Amino acid sequence: MMKANVSTITLLAVFITFFFQSIQAQNSSERDSVLLRTFASPSEISRLKINGELQDSINEFHLPPGKYQLSFWAPNYHRVDTTIQLADKPLNVGVKLEPTDELISYWKQDEVWKKHKGRVVAYSAITTLFVGAAVLNYNRVGDFNREYVENKNGYDYNVNGYTQSLVDDSGRRLDNARYLQYGIYTLGTATLVGAVVNYIKMKKNTPGDLPEDKSFYVQDFGLNLNHNENNFQFNLVLNF
Repeated sequence: MMKANVSTITLLAVFITFFFQSIQAQNSSERDSVLLRTFASPSEISRLKINGELQDSINEFHLPPGKYQLSFWAPNYHRVDTTIQLADKPLNVGVKLEPTDELISYWKQDEVWKKHKGRVVAYSAITTLFVGAAVLNYNRVGDFNREYVENKNGYDYNVNGYTQSLVDDSGRRLDNARYLQYGIYTLGTATLVGAVVNYIKMKKNTPGDLPEDKSFYVQDFGLNLNHNENNFQFNLVLNF
């Protein structure tokens, strides 16, 4: 039991010593380095290489004084390469990446596609309203037609209370409802044609895929295990 406690205390002491040495080394490294702040627009998709090494993010770096090659890049944007010299003061470096011709063309085609898509949605919605109106008015036409037939038969058979005026009034209501139905059919057909035409144009102007550029992404990952006498050596291979 005593030996176990001693081993535990020894391991704990080694861990604490290693922890504080790491903190001291980090603090010493930061004191001997210069702060580099970087920014690239569009920031959400931009990547950065420093001296050819891909960085996890574009933010702040503590680097020793010296000359550095920075490469800013984003998918389908022109790469910006610049050389900086870090001295004894913090340095801010910001760039605006310019889109490639392919991306500009994609944006224009996408704008046309969205325009026609909006029209398809609008025409389809209006067509749906006309369909609903046609159903409702069709029922009105049926009601007015039954009313007209009843008034006409009552007048023709000299039924008390049925007059020519009553027949004429019911006939006008029936005609108006029929004309309205024809108008709804015409406008509904026109909006349906508009939806179809714009759908065809929308499909025709569907943006294609942008060219894929993986120059700033991990392209290969390898892990080599070397055995040398009693020591094991691990080599991590990353190709960019």
